Amino acid sequence: MKNKTSDRKWLGSIFWVSFSLLIVCLICTTFAFHIPWIFHQVSRGVSGAETWAMYGTFGDSFGSLNTFFSGLAFLGVIIAILLQRQDLEIQRKELRDSRHEAKVQRFESLFFNMLRLHHDIANSVIATYVLVGGEQKSGRRLIQEIVWNFSRKLEKETNKWEFLRSTFFREINGLRYYIFHIRKIFEIVNRYDGLELIDGNEYAEIALTHLSSEDLELIFYFGLHGENEDRLKPLIEKYHLLRDMPNVPESILEMRQWYKNSAFVRPLTKLNS
Repeated sequence: MKNKTSDRKWLGSIFWVSFSLLIVCLICTTFAFHIPWIFHQVSRGVSGAETWAMYGTFGDSFGSLNTFFSGLAFLGVIIAILLQRQDLEIQRKELRDSRHEAKVQRFESLFFNMLRLHHDIANSVIATYVLVGGEQKSGRRLIQEIVWNFSRKLEKETNKWEFLRSTFFREINGLRYYIFHIRKIFEIVNRYDGLELIDGNEYAEIALTHLSSEDLELIFYFGLHGENEDRLKPLIEKYHLLRDMPNVPESILEMRQWYKNSAFVRPLTKLNS
């Protein structure tokens, strides 16, 4: 963008220099040749008819100057065309930038609306059964209870992989839509990241600040369940979503080997150029 602007200024300078030279040449030619010649003819007392004949001869002597002026005019036309082309390129660049900005704004509107909806869903979760002890819970308290119960059951299982695959949705009960929505948030981030419209790691980090430790534990289990091995698991590893994985029993931590190590480390910070 800076190069195009400097080129345009350079072409503009040439145009005005050429135009100024043309004016200066016209003025100098007039004063250097025409006016002294007139005074000379007047001082000689030449008749009117002879004066007009001499004017014609004098005008013919300017043929070479006409060629010079025509060349300057042609140069001015070329520079004007180049300036117009530069203007069109700048306009196209500005149009592309405005379209890019509009797409980013649409993404951010969708992204932050989904984060707000995430909290609304969390607060509206209601148990479809009475928990052990007779206390019925809802919202975040219910999510904590369900995740805790599932973790304790999983810890006791010898074949954790089979238990996870066969009983996950039954055990988490009313959190199916809740966890689907979390997955959708990161799928949208990945989609716009793939279009090179945003920095996916930046928005994934923003999303993680809205997730609780129970949410991260749910993501850990959900990424290994069914179709999510192809949908959510790659996103967990790409955007390091388990970097702040809460403390869980040692027997469950053994399941980390089913993920790439990138899922549990922080992304490298980009150096300012």
